[in-house]
Amino acid sequence: MRRGEDIYTASWRLFCSLRLTVWILALLLVGCIAGMFWDQTLSWRQQVDALQGRPIVLQLLFLFELGDAFHSWWFGALVLLLAINLTACSMQRLPPIWIAIARTPKRLSDSLLQTTTYKCVHRVSLPPAQMIKRVQSVLPKMSCEIHGDTIDGFMHKHRFARLGVYVIHAALLLILFASVLQSSCGVDGMLLLRPEQPVRMLQARGPAGVVYGHDLGFWVRCDHFYLHTFANGSPREFASDLVLWSADGNNTHELQQTVRVGEPLHYRGYTLYQASYQRLPNGDRVRLSVVYHNNPNRQSVSQPALQNIEHEGVVGQPLRLHDGSALVPLQVIDNAEGFGEALQLRHVQQEKGENQKGTANKTKNKTEFTVFRDYPDFDQQHRAADWHVVFHGSQPQYATGISVSKTTLVPVVFAGFVLLFVGLCIAFGMQDRRLYVRAKPLYDGDYEVVLAGFVHHRRAGQFAQEFAKISKRLFRLLHN
Repeated sequence: MRRGEDIYTASWRLFCSLRLTVWILALLLVGCIAGMFWDQTLSWRQQVDALQGRPIVLQLLFLFELGDAFHSWWFGALVLLLAINLTACSMQRLPPIWIAIARTPKRLSDSLLQTTTYKCVHRVSLPPAQMIKRVQSVLPKMSCEIHGDTIDGFMHKHRFARLGVYVIHAALLLILFASVLQSSCGVDGMLLLRPEQPVRMLQARGPAGVVYGHDLGFWVRCDHFYLHTFANGSPREFASDLVLWSADGNNTHELQQTVRVGEPLHYRGYTLYQASYQRLPNGDRVRLSVVYHNNPNRQSVSQPALQNIEHEGVVGQPLRLHDGSALVPLQVIDNAEGFGEALQLRHVQQEKGENQKGTANKTKNKTEFTVFRDYPDFDQQHRAADWHVVFHGSQPQYATGISVSKTTLVPVVFAGFVLLFVGLCIAFGMQDRRLYVRAKPLYDGDYEVVLAGFVHHRRAGQFAQEFAKISKRLFRLLHN
């Protein structure tokens, strides 16, 4: 703080300093590098478990929230400080520049002529009308006016070029605030959809990898999952038939669409991507036939004799037989002792009996056996029963992984980058320069013609060459 300066003036001068901008950008760069080298995909508990026995590093993890650096308190504070710094710099420097642009003098006075080094004076013997015509042939955009006996010409090219840096400031502020709001209010999570089981709660990932439940406000169901593989079994393509409808019970907004990798679905501000799939344990769908050797339970001629009945079901779900018993698929074995695909079954049959009190009760008689797809007569040859099972094969069932995100402010971020590109083009691709021509009559009837130029000091070298060319062309034409 300078002597005699209060704290408010000192704080304002600090936030308007470009040196502070450099320090903030350097700290943000260090923070980004730390975030890249520290695994940000692990949950908070996984990171704590990995650092057991390293108390100093664990304390740094707690203090600086390195597990989620881009949502940490210090990263947010640096972004806020940068926003304040950019705003203060713009507020301090923009008004004088805007006033200078709005009040640009359009006539070359003697005092203004003394402030530039780009000037040349010539004596010309031409009438005013012809002089103006030749000046405008060299500088077509120059406006010339006659004030009394003096001719004044003025041309201003790229008038707003000095505002490019403030367009960049505005773009950076837009990107910063939109990014912070998106990371704080956005939704990013995963849905694991089982076949024909609707879900509306999303497992979203919050700061520090904390998983929380998020209500989508609508139901999502997968009716069918497609998996196409190469000859070696590796996945080639997978997709899901999704059905979405409102959670309020009104199905008028129902939407059906197939979601593939690279072809997302958009619904109510959410974007659903096909991300992964997972084979369900004990969820395979099996096909089998129950072949009856006779039909002792046949009671009428109208009831046909049961010979071969096909069944299709899911592992773990019982299949009811005609005698009231149940056949439960327990497990599909891909290769059972080298005999190929096999199915382990359990036959559950209820038997009536009496307990010690003389009341009727039911007991379950359970029998487990195995059938092979490649050996359809195996069960008939090795198990004595009135029926046998033929196993036709199984089809694995998958749960589809749908990535869900809500990024409503992403277009704002993109708009900020477009504005940033425009600002860079203005700041580095345009040159604010002014040219003046003044012709005053002399005592002998000739005119003293003065050509003067003004440019920002950062582009002085380039403008000097341009000014020399214009001066040479102009006065060559005026002397002819």
